[in-house]
Amino acid sequence: MKSANRYNGLTVYLLSLIKFPLYKNNSKSALTLTTAQRQAINAFMNKISSGLYNLEDNPCMCGGHNDVVVTEKDRYGISCRYVLCRNCGLVRLEKRLDDVSTALFYRDDYRNIYVGEELASEEFFAAQIHSGERFCTLAEEHTDFMKIHSVFEAGCGAGGILYAFKQRGKNVSGCDFGQKYLQCGQEHGIALYEGEPDFAKTPPNSQDLVILSHVLEHLNRPLDYLNTLIEMTAPEGFLLIQVPGILSIREQYSRPIGYFQNAHVNNFYGHYLECLFTTLGLDIVCGDEVCTFLLRKPKNWTKHDTSGIKIWDETMPEWSRKIELSLKRDYLRTLIHPKYIMINLLGFLHLKEFMKRLLGRK
Repeated sequence: MKSANRYNGLTVYLLSLIKFPLYKNNSKSALTLTTAQRQAINAFMNKISSGLYNLEDNPCMCGGHNDVVVTEKDRYGISCRYVLCRNCGLVRLEKRLDDVSTALFYRDDYRNIYVGEELASEEFFAAQIHSGERFCTLAEEHTDFMKIHSVFEAGCGAGGILYAFKQRGKNVSGCDFGQKYLQCGQEHGIALYEGEPDFAKTPPNSQDLVILSHVLEHLNRPLDYLNTLIEMTAPEGFLLIQVPGILSIREQYSRPIGYFQNAHVNNFYGHYLECLFTTLGLDIVCGDEVCTFLLRKPKNWTKHDTSGIKIWDETMPEWSRKIELSLKRDYLRTLIHPKYIMINLLGFLHLKEFMKRLLGRK
């Protein structure tokens, strides 16, 4: 990974004028939402306010307590506080849904809020296939791809990523919540089951490649979950893990508010993941700040007790500072970008909704 130190003195000074939190809790969405999405968000927030869903503290995995609030809402306008740990640079939810509420959220609310559709569309499945083709290329470049026979994906959605591997002759399977989405993959001949990774259905040491794409950031207990997936991986097999890297917001999400999503418990950067994966005993084949990592399970791997693990090294406070400046830099760019200047002006003049109707947007 590149050094955490890349800003000159003038840049640091200008960015220091921008104060956290970058976004206040005003319930306004940064996205154009459908009526169904707005209704789903209201239903979700009512479940929290009524006590049907419960929140709990989300301690940092480094054990630190020196936090600063980055934003008080997410891109949907959902009230949630993301904090930056100045000890390690992890940006995390200050409070997360407890395990019971999390399971209900993914069963009943997640797809309705994030996609606005109960069933997987052909466009969604095709986008997953496209991601799967990129993963196939990555595996072909860094492994003996012909020796990869079994591929398992946790949190597979509709199964499109697996379909790309199936087209290359691999024996594929996966799991996720949401039977209606799984049905799409099942109709394409993919063996999918509902729920968490299950040793009864996916035995230990059985998979040559295990995929976890845009799932790790959703987990309340990521270390325990990773241990389970490593156990499922065959000795000297591979894990392909991808999360949305917080240092690649400009390339992937354009602006910080577009990155923050209430379902993301932790937001990672590349060096942090390097420390996390090596702490769990994995070998890093390749990785980047987009946070796509290919990992190898050593032949003599032994399961780690996660109860006392702290993810930290001496460079992380420097990385925390870099993340703070990077978030402020990306925020500043949105303030001076003509597109967002116009959006803010329309909001100030109370013309935003009128323009949406004029353009045919609900």
